[in-house]
Formats: sequence, structure tokens, C-alpha cells
Amino acid sequence: AFFASHPLSAFGLADGVGGWARHGVDSGLFSRALLRNVHAELRRRANGPASLPNLPEAARAAFGEVREAQIRGSSTLILAQLHMNMLSVLNL
Repeated sequence: AFFASHPLSAFGLADGVGGWARHGVDSGLFSRALLRNVHAELRRRANGPASLPNLPEAARAAFGEVREAQIRGSSTLILAQLHMNMLSVLNL
């Protein structure tokens, strides 16, 4: 799953761990939900007082939303956001 947002100068890429399939879990559902929530969190932060990128916090909040929705799985995650002349990257 991925997103790219020109207005946020950000992108994200998540690849669900396929090993969950043997437990009946759709890893794609997890990765899509994670990125949907990361994107929403970045949009929320862009409209708030702290407009500087904080990708670890955005990822943490997104993961909390996925857990709250009781979506099982795991995923790799890479996020990047450009702010002025600074590129922030998070790779998990």
C-alpha cells in the first residue's frame, strides 16, 4: 500500500507481512489501514500549531488507531515528508 500527497509533501509505503496469512489474517488490510491513518494524522498535524514533520508520532498515532480497530497484522513502513529544505524519513 502507498500514499503520495503533494499538498503535504509526503509519501508513505507499507508492505504487509504475508506470514499472517496462515493465521487467516489479510496483511494488506493492516498495511492499508496503517497508511490511511498515517495520512489522516499528517493532514491533522499540518492544520495544527505544530506543522513541523514528526513522522514517529504520526506512525505511533496511526498504529494506535489500527489497534483500536482490532485489525491484526504487521507491516514494514517507510514515511517521508519534505518541510522547507529538510527531508524527514522514517523507516521501520
